[in-house]
Amino acid sequence: MTKLYTALVQPKYHQLRYAFAILVGYSVGGFYLSSCQASAAIWSVICLLVAYIAITGMAGVVLSEACFSGMVIIYALSYPWPITKALSIPFTPAQIWSMALLIFWLLGSLLIFLLGSAITEFAQQRRFYWRYTVCLGGLSFLALHLGHRVYVTVTF
Repeated sequence: MTKLYTALVQPKYHQLRYAFAILVGYSVGGFYLSSCQASAAIWSVICLLVAYIAITGMAGVVLSEACFSGMVIIYALSYPWPITKALSIPFTPAQIWSMALLIFWLLGSLLIFLLGSAITEFAQQRRFYWRYTVCLGGLSFLALHLGHRVYVTVTF
């Protein structure tokens, strides 16, 4: 049992865990952005934020979080809440909308921090800077696109 624990805690498995978490998390984020019918400008800003975090690592988390929070606030002010049919859950449409916005903000914040910490973790492994930056940034872009394609496939 001790050998298995030691094998799972080795740094090479941290990289796989980060890559898997980024793939799943950014796929969910892409699905959620598509379900909110985000415009091309929003997608562009999100991609710029991902590229910025991939280049700067944890140093860019605060600025990226401020930009993302501003985007969520602008979205909440632009779309007060959608008109929905009566659902069989005991919440009003405004409560559902506010919970969805809160979940969206928490997911985005988690993904920003996850990518920043993954870049920091890969940097501690003494790998080539451009290699892990391109790999993690590319994986994030791929996962966003995958989430978008899943949404398009499921809804159409």
